[in-house]
Amino acid sequence: MTELLTSGGTAYHIGFPGGGPFRDGPGPGTMEESISSGKEVNATLGSSASVSLSSVIASAQVSVSASLEASATTTVTSTFSKAIPSGKYLNAQFVSYGYKVPWKEVRVASSCAETTLYSGTATIPSNSIGWYNWTTTS
Repeated sequence: MTELLTSGGTAYHIGFPGGGPFRDGPGPGTMEESISSGKEVNATLGSSASVSLSSVIASAQVSVSASLEASATTTVTSTFSKAIPSGKYLNAQFVSYGYKVPWKEVRVASSCAETTLYSGTATIPSNSIGWYNWTTTS
């Protein structure tokens, strides 16, 4: 018998095409950016194994977060505007707040011993999307 297992997951910002990262500064000033509707990011399996991406996502929705999806899409134009701190640079990127999720397909023997057949790390977007921003000194 084989089983697909996902465990844990690390929060990961998945950038949208056309959504940066953008950089402006040094401040003071204001940074203004936008991303149009219809942009999409998709989940990736991280391996060419025989497991299906949809199976990994379904398992991760239970073990990591119910908000994980095969893809995330911008449905409206989103704008970003923020003051740039004096002497600093402001960076911004439109992202899906997704996860990197380790997975493995195992064969389970009658003795309950597991043998790993395939493994990898999937990058999976969530339905939580928005502007992520940070400041730097250079």
